[in-house]
Amino acid sequence: DRSMKLKTKQSLCRLPLALVILALCSVSILLPACDSSTSPKTGTFTGRVVLVNDTVNPDLDPADYSGVTIALYELAELDTTITRINGYYPHIGVMIGQETEFDHRDSMPIYKTITASDGSFSQGSVALGRYNVVISKENWGIRYFHNIQITPGTNDLNNLISMANIEPRTTTDIKLYPEVVLSSFIQGDFGFDSYKTYVIEDDLTINGDVVFNEGTRIEINAMKSMMINGTLNAELSSSGSYSIVTSAYNSQGEATQSGGIVVNGNVILENCVIEYSLNGIKMNGAQSIVRNCVIRKSSGGMAFENNERVDISNSIASVIRDAIPSIYTSSGGFYALRCDEVSIDNVVLHSNTAGVKIKDYCDAQVRNSFFVLNNYGVESYASLTTIENNVLEKNGKYDVRVCGGEFDPVIQRNYLLSDKGICIGLDMNFNYYDCTPIIHDNNFRDNEVAMHIIGFNRFDVDASMNYFYTSDAEMIKTLIIDRDDFVYHGHPNMVLDSTGKINYTPFRSFPVLGAGIE
Repeated sequence: DRSMKLKTKQSLCRLPLALVILALCSVSILLPACDSSTSPKTGTFTGRVVLVNDTVNPDLDPADYSGVTIALYELAELDTTITRINGYYPHIGVMIGQETEFDHRDSMPIYKTITASDGSFSQGSVALGRYNVVISKENWGIRYFHNIQITPGTNDLNNLISMANIEPRTTTDIKLYPEVVLSSFIQGDFGFDSYKTYVIEDDLTINGDVVFNEGTRIEINAMKSMMINGTLNAELSSSGSYSIVTSAYNSQGEATQSGGIVVNGNVILENCVIEYSLNGIKMNGAQSIVRNCVIRKSSGGMAFENNERVDISNSIASVIRDAIPSIYTSSGGFYALRCDEVSIDNVVLHSNTAGVKIKDYCDAQVRNSFFVLNNYGVESYASLTTIENNVLEKNGKYDVRVCGGEFDPVIQRNYLLSDKGICIGLDMNFNYYDCTPIIHDNNFRDNEVAMHIIGFNRFDVDASMNYFYTSDAEMIKTLIIDRDDFVYHGHPNMVLDSTGKINYTPFRSFPVLGAGIE
């Protein structure tokens, strides 16, 4: 019995050690499985591209469909300021996304493969996620497919775009067409076809009406321009694809600036992105309509001269900077010069030398728009401009500058959030003096200077019934610069002894309801 008890105790003492060994063995068995479960998930990316010679030149007939490059890129980073505005005010500007912001020349591809002779391609081990897909072949143009999601298994691009109706043609095969090179002169009407690439090598004049079809891509060489002596029509497409007018990159792959576009005729411009241009696009017709467009990264924006009617809505002008900085602005994101009726509604102006510029005897309305990080938000020169229900934030020089011609522009129900709010006058310029704006029902917040009348603006200004986020009259007075701030033997505030006064009383004790974007 004693011997049996001893053996039982020895067995019990060994039991914990056996359990430990068993547990360690179990861990060693499970570890490879854990490594496998945490390894990156991938999918296979496949599809087929065909080359279609839609020209009359038999030399462009493809021998086969090989050599087409399929590249996958990371999604473009969207500007956080504009996405913030998109979130707060989804009814204004353009909801930016990959189609408006992505340019394959700004980054390197993550994956790249080429087609076989039958046009098929397959790229394995693609990390799961979303990509922009770029399909190209030298002399055969380029196609973008945005936000393509790679999931486990096989991902066939043809099926994906067919289900999304991205390529609304007779088959699901992706098509590339010969690149079209244009220069010099075209007599008669001309259409830029869908999903084709055009390169303007030298200055081009088209004597006829022009159509930008959905998804067309137009690349203009450095300092070269396109002039259209006729109407330009780019109406909203059924699928919503944007027409892209961009610069051709140089041999080092660097962005250059094209000369721009001039249209001597009526314009309907919808769903267009215009970028990298010295002069932007200038419209000289009787009527110009712009909707759902983006112009960016240029020295000139959208300019309208001697139009009877200009109607701009739901668009963005971003990073339109004067080529030669000076005390005066030369153009603007949207610039109207000597136009009869101008309506600018629901737009976003971001990081421009001047967001909106209205000049020389225009009758203009600027409403429900967001101005941020411009040097000047809105400028009105010798024009009858109504500036109302806008948000103006972090603009560098002034939110609003009005000057000239003894006109009475109206500035009302705006929300002004920059260091400097409204400037009345144009430095010491005799050509734009004696402007007498009516400034009512605005909310001035966080301003160092709310209103500043300068130079040869001799007449007093009615600026009553505004709110300054304080009821302290002395504090409000410090936000106003006018004749009372004249200093003899020098003009540090650009105020003369003849400069007018800003009559800011009575002022409001509560914020203006309904000020800012409606």
